[in-house]
Amino acid sequence: MMKKALIVAAVMAAGTVAHADDSKHFDGFHLGGEAGYLHDNSDLNGVYYGAFAGYRKQLDSNMVIGVEGTFGKPDLEASAFGAIAETDHIWTAMGTLGFVTGTDSRNLWSLGAGYAQTRATATFNGRETSDTGKGVAGFVGFERAMGDNLSLRARATTYEFESFQGTIGLGLRF
Repeated sequence: MMKKALIVAAVMAAGTVAHADDSKHFDGFHLGGEAGYLHDNSDLNGVYYGAFAGYRKQLDSNMVIGVEGTFGKPDLEASAFGAIAETDHIWTAMGTLGFVTGTDSRNLWSLGAGYAQTRATATFNGRETSDTGKGVAGFVGFERAMGDNLSLRARATTYEFESFQGTIGLGLRF
């Protein structure tokens, strides 16, 4: 009998904690996919698609702090003097800071900065060579919680203030 009472109490306590966290729509681990458009100052433009994952903590003051990583592939290709260059991937690791607004506390305005790395491959006369670029990235964004665990987001990201990317994404919180 005592064992059943402890199990019932534990389940009720877990349900209360889970219910309390449901009001914080931007708290915990999250992951998702995004797509958009990337413009490079060297006049390269293309579609971008990728994924993101991270962890955020929503404080009682509605401030949100966290870390997030992205990994994506821009469809950028250039050719000159018989060489063809293609961007293989871009990944980032950034710290994030945001603030929850709205009467229903479902809007998140955020910004972030951190490390970015790009890898490109060039082919010339049948020979392939690749290069990795490293630098800083920053973003500003808006996210809307569509449900307890689903959100829609829009972001503007810059890489070294030389490339600019706009994306729309769908994220899951768990």
